[in-house]
Amino acid sequence: MNKKIRQHLTSICLRQGLQKDRISDYVLLGVLCGSEEVACIEEYRARRWTVYKYVVDVDGMLIGFHDARSDGDMSATKRGFKFDFSTIHEVRAVEKTVIVYEQVDEGVA
Repeated sequence: MNKKIRQHLTSICLRQGLQKDRISDYVLLGVLCGSEEVACIEEYRARRWTVYKYVVDVDGMLIGFHDARSDGDMSATKRGFKFDFSTIHEVRAVEKTVIVYEQVDEGVA
């Protein structure tokens, strides 16, 4: 997580009344996970969990990070997944055009 993102998330915590010495990386992660989700894209599947790239809108800043979900009774964390804070990064929305090709039916003979 870079300095700009850390400052942005910390300012939100301070506005909510949290004391600066109580703001840890996991508190900042809580702010991310509690923010409006803009996108969730499956990145890859492991044996015990599936890793997703999330994009959230945190007071106007788009932030991406990787987290995991697991099926069943146990969470991905309980199954051994460790969150990697280095995956937290700023993103921007880019509009792209995608062309798809569909079959043209020429009628039935």
